[in-house]
Amino acid sequence: MPRGWLAAHREPRQTRRQGRARLQGVSGVAVFIASWQIDRDNYVAVPVMSDGRDGPPLELRSLFEQFHTEAR
Repeated sequence: MPRGWLAAHREPRQTRRQGRARLQGVSGVAVFIASWQIDRDNYVAVPVMSDGRDGPPLELRSLFEQFHTEAR
């Protein structure tokens, strides 16, 4: 069974090359997380991609609430 992030997110019959292409930007250059924007008041972290776009936000409040409840 294939391992790793790429293997877990590609279609079953998709080749490695096709899977890597999905991770590349329009220009063919790989896009990666360059930094994070942190909204401390709302417990949200937003990745800023290497091409300047914002990635999908990570809404973390519920995870911190769960941890706080379980740690008591």
